[in-house]
Amino acid sequence: MVFFVYNLDVINAIVNLKPTTGNSVSGYIKFQQNISNTNGNEPMTISGLIQGINPGEQHALNVHQFGDISSLDGGRVGGHYNPFKVSHGCPSINATRHPGDFGNLPPANGTGFIVISNLNTDLIT
Repeated sequence: MVFFVYNLDVINAIVNLKPTTGNSVSGYIKFQQNISNTNGNEPMTISGLIQGINPGEQHALNVHQFGDISSLDGGRVGGHYNPFKVSHGCPSINATRHPGDFGNLPPANGTGFIVISNLNTDLIT
């Protein structure tokens, strides 16, 4: 479920994470972007709390095409958000990548806080 919160200068989208079958990951992610800057170079900030991560495993943070979470296995969310049909990539390596790629989460002991600044995606368009 995504909630959008508007004010005159900032757009916020808040996502509640729910586990799929066989997983225990939960938490929230907040996407925030300043819209008062009209020159197009204001980064989107992605922050949140993720719980239930298996320690020692690498997990990626991606946005998918659809918000359909009615399937218990997550099968209805579609592929990664990729409106420009560009290659999959890692933010720290690939300047050109699809906007749904936010990279890997830092290793965690089961719970992790994230803060990412991203120029490749925005909440405005």
